[in-house]
Amino acid sequence: MLRTFSAFGARTLLILLAAAFCLGTGIKAGSDQISSAQARSVALMVARHDSINVDDPDILVDSMDGNGAFVPGYFSFIFIAVDPHVPGKDRTLAMYAVSPRTGDTWELNLCKHYDFPELARVQRSIQRKTGSHLSDETASAKTMGCDQPPQSVSN
Repeated sequence: MLRTFSAFGARTLLILLAAAFCLGTGIKAGSDQISSAQARSVALMVARHDSINVDDPDILVDSMDGNGAFVPGYFSFIFIAVDPHVPGKDRTLAMYAVSPRTGDTWELNLCKHYDFPELARVQRSIQRKTGSHLSDETASAKTMGCDQPPQSVSN
């Protein structure tokens, strides 16, 4: 029997999966940071929050940290809409930076800082495991290259 999930059910499932991923993939109490794969799961959660259909096979998610950290102290990921019919017509949907110590997350093009309930729960889980706090990310806006105060997204 096939069941459909309500928006609430799907969101709850996503939260549980993200929390289980962060808690169950080797973050040990007192470890310095989460892995790149765990930070990627945080970026995927934020992308879904931004209404990016990350399950679309034409959406590519890739690390931007190939030659070292794109943003010092953060894991960075790019989300690209690939046009399979017109080569070269790819479109950047978002570029996210995720702190491996706190889960602090930014969209780099818009200097957008994220703070919504599902993310906050995952961030608290990461911070409990790493021993870090969001207040440790004081220079975040400058690190992101944002000259203006950050635009915060909290819905």
